[in-house]
Amino acid sequence: NGIPSRMARARWAWTFGCALFLAHVCCAFSYFHHWSHTAALRETARQTEELTGLRWGGGIWMNYVFAIAWLADALWWWLAPAAFARRSPRLTATWQGFFLFMVFNGTFVFGKGPVRLFGAIICTGLAALFWKQRRSCVAAKS
Repeated sequence: NGIPSRMARARWAWTFGCALFLAHVCCAFSYFHHWSHTAALRETARQTEELTGLRWGGGIWMNYVFAIAWLADALWWWLAPAAFARRSPRLTATWQGFFLFMVFNGTFVFGKGPVRLFGAIICTGLAALFWKQRRSCVAAKS
C-alpha cells in the first residue's frame, strides 16, 4: 500500500513543481518582459551572447517547449494515470534528460550567486534520478 501513496505524493510534487515553474514564467514575462515575446527573445539573446559570444535567442523557444511539455506530462499523469504508468521507459528517460538539460542551463549556466549553487545541488539529484531510470530501462530489456 506504500507504493500508491508514494506515487500520489510524487504526482502532487510534480504538479506543484510544474505550477511553480509556470508561475516563474508568468512573473518573468510580467515583471521583466512586460508580456512581450520580442523583449524576452532579445534578453535571451543578450544573456546567451554574454556567456557564449553567440547572439542567439532560441533558448526562449526551448523554454516554451519545456513549459508545454511539463504541463502536458503533469496533465497526463492526472487524466490517465494507468497510461502514464505504462509509458515507455525510453520516453521517460528522454523527458528526464531534457528536464535535466533545462534545469542545468537555467540554474547553473545562466544562474548567478546562490542560484548557481542551488542549481548544482538540484542537477546532481536529477542526474542521479536520470541514471537510475536509465539503468531500469537497461534492466527491463535483460
